[in-house]
This record gives sequence, structure tokens and C-alpha cells, in this order.
Amino acid sequence: MRVFVYGTLCHLPLLDVVLGAGHTARIRTGFLPQHEVIWSPDGSWPHVRAELTGIAPGLVVDDLSADHLARLDYYEAAFGYQTRRVGVRVEDEDGSPAGEIAAAVYFSDVDHSDPGDLWHLPTWVAEHGALAVETAQEAMSYFGELSAPEMGVRFGQMKSRAASRLRAASEEPAQVSGFGVGDVTVADSRRPYSNFFVIQEFDLSFRRFDGADSPQVTRAVFVGGDSALVLPYDPVRDLVLLLEQFRTGPFARGDNAPWTLEPIAGRVDHGETPADAAHREANEEAGLALSDLKEISAGYPSPGSTTEYFTLFCGICDLPDDAETVGGLASEDEDIRTHLIEASRAIEMADAAEIRVLPLVTALHWLARHRSDLRAAANVA
Repeated sequence: MRVFVYGTLCHLPLLDVVLGAGHTARIRTGFLPQHEVIWSPDGSWPHVRAELTGIAPGLVVDDLSADHLARLDYYEAAFGYQTRRVGVRVEDEDGSPAGEIAAAVYFSDVDHSDPGDLWHLPTWVAEHGALAVETAQEAMSYFGELSAPEMGVRFGQMKSRAASRLRAASEEPAQVSGFGVGDVTVADSRRPYSNFFVIQEFDLSFRRFDGADSPQVTRAVFVGGDSALVLPYDPVRDLVLLLEQFRTGPFARGDNAPWTLEPIAGRVDHGETPADAAHREANEEAGLALSDLKEISAGYPSPGSTTEYFTLFCGICDLPDDAETVGGLASEDEDIRTHLIEASRAIEMADAAEIRVLPLVTALHWLARHRSDLRAAANVA
């Protein structure tokens, strides 16, 4: 079977992940006449459209097994792409023209007639390539387990988890013991549950403090993404804004009051810094424009059971009386109430264990130490 691919699948590391290990496909440069590849409106993926004078560059992939073709179809169908057989031009490995041949090409089921800039693979690879490859590793692991539409629905969360892994790999945390990831040996891993979140199990051994390796053990973790959390503070009015909403965690524990007071929080999207996400979430969840951000801390809330990584901020802003609202995203069935509370009262609530969300307790303890400096900086006597 022969397929012509364009856009992101011209990034060979991504194509290798999608096709799967052990493929022996013949890959040559090709072109799709009377078409062009352009950027999507959000600039993170391409689409192809008809253009009489255009010629779309890509790759001709030959000698695909039925399984490898099924994997390609699975990946593309998750995003609404289906094949049509058309004529493409191909070059031999030495770059010489080899004429026109018939090939299957993936076309979107959405009309892309709007104008856009011509796609540029090196630009996309620099900005999105590593994330695409990392995300595809998880996405293709569901081949034969989830349908393509099901995988596509979950792809955004896969990207969030992939972005988290890439951030972690780029960090250089302090190593008190001197041990690192190379001191862990993984024999096997699996995902017994995968939906919005993932549960991952590992059979592994690790270096002990006496220098020996531990016996092989099985450990499970809840796999989430990275999040930014913000405590909005108005130093002039000396008020904080807190969110209240129903939470499944306390409910599942059997808590008699599963509505919790929390800071503003949200996932850090790929391409964002935690500070970017903090500004975005403050605007989306409470309509707030933060004039300044003070980073409080960053780390793991529960390293024995979850991969989640939090960056906690105090967000300096104006908090008018009408900041107290009831709202939330209807598309996510959110029901969120915002509260304006005097800073001194909120700190008392944290000390009295009336607030039981620990990132908020941490933020309020930080505010107790820095409140006078923040008010002085705002020219409050």
C-alpha cells in the first residue's frame, strides 16, 4: 500500500511512532499537484487545500503492511481525516523525478478554503515537534483498545501529560542524595485506567541508600498535568478572592462537606509558562486582570501518589465588590462561587483548619509573611 503524507507526518520521528516499531516502509520525497499545505488558524497544525497553481510537498510512503496502514488510518481518523486516492509526483532517493503515481492522501472532512500562510515544517518542528512525538507515544498505545474518535477526544489531555513530561525532563532539580532517574530500572509499565486522567502502574527497582538495588516493586500513580494556582490579593482593600465549588475528591473520601474553598487553578498549556497560565486562568475563572504575580513555590503536592506539579502564585489585582459572582464554564458543568474575604480573616481560617485545600493554606501563610510589604508597595499606610 502507498500513502502520501504531508505536514506533521513529514517529521520522521513522529511518522516512526505512528507506524510503529519494526516498519520497513520505503520513504521518498513527493508532491501533491494543485494543492498547498497551510497553517491552521491556531498555528499548531497544517491542513491541505486545493490550489490550482500550488504544489504541496510531502513524503510518499511505500510498502506498508496492513497493520502499519491501519495505524496511520487510526491516527489520522482521530482528527477527522480520511483517505482519497489521487495522483502524486515522486522523486527517487537520489532526488531525480520518478513520475506520477497513485497514492492515498489524507483529507480533512472540514472545509479549509480560508486563506492561510504556507506551512513550514522546520518552524513547526522547533515549536511543536517534541510535544507531538511525546503525545503520539501515548496516543498510539491505545491502537486496538480505543476507537479513533475516542482517542481524539482524549488527545488534549494526552498533550497536557506529554507537556508535563517534557518540562520535567528539562528541569535540573536539586539532588540531595545524588541519585537521579538513572538509578531507577523499569521492568514493565501499564495503564489500567485511562480517560480524562490516567492511572499508571510500574514494576520497578530503585537504588537504595545503602547502594544496593531494591527488590522489584509495583507502584501506581495518578497521572495528571502541570497546573498554575493563584491567590488573588488586593493590597489596597486588603482582600483575597477565593473560589468555592463541589469537588469529587472530598466526596469520594466520604467528607460531609465536599464543597471546598480554593485558589484559582488551571492546567499549564503547551507553549505557556506557569505565569502565562496564571494570568489566563485568573481572567477566565474570575474576570481578573493581574497587575503582578509573585511566585510562592513550585513542586509536587503528593509525590507518592500523583505526577501533578503545581506552581503557586499570589496575584496582585483590584478586587471590586462585583468580583463576587456565581459562574463557571457551562461546557464543563462548572458551578463556581467567588468570595471576597478580608486577608486577616482568611489567614485566621487557614490557621484554624477551616480551609482544607493545602495549596491555599500555603498561599495564605505566605501572604501572612509578605502582606505588609505588598501593602507598602501599593502605598498603603
